[in-house]
Amino acid sequence: MHNSQKESEKENQIFLAHVQDLAERSRRDNCPYFTSFLNEPQAAEAERIINSFSDLTGISWGGFEQAQRKMYCIQPYFFPKDDIFFPCFCLTFRFLKGYSLSHRDFLGAFMSCGLKRETIGDILIESGIGQVFVTETAHDTIMREIFKIGKVGVKCSDNEPLLVKMEKRISPVTGTVASLRCDAVVALALHKSRDLVCSMIQQGKVTKNYQPITSQSSLVKKDDILVIHGFGKYRIAEISGVSKKGRIHILIEKYI
Repeated sequence: MHNSQKESEKENQIFLAHVQDLAERSRRDNCPYFTSFLNEPQAAEAERIINSFSDLTGISWGGFEQAQRKMYCIQPYFFPKDDIFFPCFCLTFRFLKGYSLSHRDFLGAFMSCGLKRETIGDILIESGIGQVFVTETAHDTIMREIFKIGKVGVKCSDNEPLLVKMEKRISPVTGTVASLRCDAVVALALHKSRDLVCSMIQQGKVTKNYQPITSQSSLVKKDDILVIHGFGKYRIAEISGVSKKGRIHILIEKYI
């Protein structure tokens, strides 16, 4: 195993232990606890841990409905779910429209202040404006220290609504499959042979809802997320009926 893989596994173990600890503290103290911003695989792991506690519930939020990076509130199941104040802040950066700033530019500026990735949520950018969702710690640091992103001067405020829309970029894949077995669906998504797909699954190159698939006969359902190493992420968007020949119509969305 390479050092990078060992380090990644160690970091994941620390993350899982942290979520487990938050859940146990919520149960013990009878109050909510919050994670930092989680990416989608981490969110799936956190949800699995929270669901293992019958007396707890988890609610996620990243500042807006379509956010990819989200915090989790872990709390007793009888607590109200509609009145949660997430420690999540929207920062708005304005700069001259003639300049082009990227996601990497923003993230690099934040990291240079000593902030960790988990303190930063989604970063949305349009011409002359960027909006970033952050934790309270990151909010204070950024407001105090960030006046430039890259070589571009910026003005930062924390009292504006969400202005930048996040566009969901997808490419649809439609067709029919003999069954909803994972190997059949992945073969359709990739336009590859079943034999090749089975080999990929056996090599651990396909996950369903961010968990490794251990059998090619594993079934998929609507809204399942498939991540295929080397090809990207796909969502089962629609399963719309059966043809006269008994094949199942399916719509798959590929994220691009």
